[in-house]
Amino acid sequence: MTQEITLTRYSEYRPTGFDCKGLALEDKQDWFVAPCGRNRDSSALEESNFDACLEELGGESESVEIHRFGHWACGWYEIILIDPSMADKAQEIADSLEDYPCLDDEDLSKREYESFLNDWENSASSDFVRMIGETFELQQNTVWSLEEIHQDKVRELYSSLDGETWQDNHVRSAMESAIRRLDRETLARWIKTNRVRKTL
Repeated sequence: MTQEITLTRYSEYRPTGFDCKGLALEDKQDWFVAPCGRNRDSSALEESNFDACLEELGGESESVEIHRFGHWACGWYEIILIDPSMADKAQEIADSLEDYPCLDDEDLSKREYESFLNDWENSASSDFVRMIGETFELQQNTVWSLEEIHQDKVRELYSSLDGETWQDNHVRSAMESAIRRLDRETLARWIKTNRVRKTL
């Protein structure tokens, strides 16, 4: 059973139990806080919902405002404040989130894949190769040769194993799941096909 999301007036809002209610913004105390916010550490889902919520509200206007604050715990956070005249629309968004946690599946999938590609280029490709080496107890020379294979080819191998994109800190579990679908024969064939040929 999902928990009902009730809109909160800014006068009653505080990001954590250690913060003051209705910080500053004296002329916005009776406005409502949108059900989607974000901060420095937000996940792809939170970022997607924030933008989708703002879009459903018609973007920033005289009745919809984004406010950003510094914060001792997360560096900064942003909220969307809504004039009481827009409360019904904001409640519709809140009701939608009660039934399903994502406002825009297509946007979320795009963000997750872009994040996955960025991670892959920065470190995930090398991490995947090292995990293959550990799992199959490959000699170090073989691991080094794997690291010379272009990361696009490594990503193709990962995808062929139904490797999933990941969120937040679930990189290792996603890779472990993919490697469990890899057998030595398939790995040997892939290495033979993609090994970088040295020329004298």
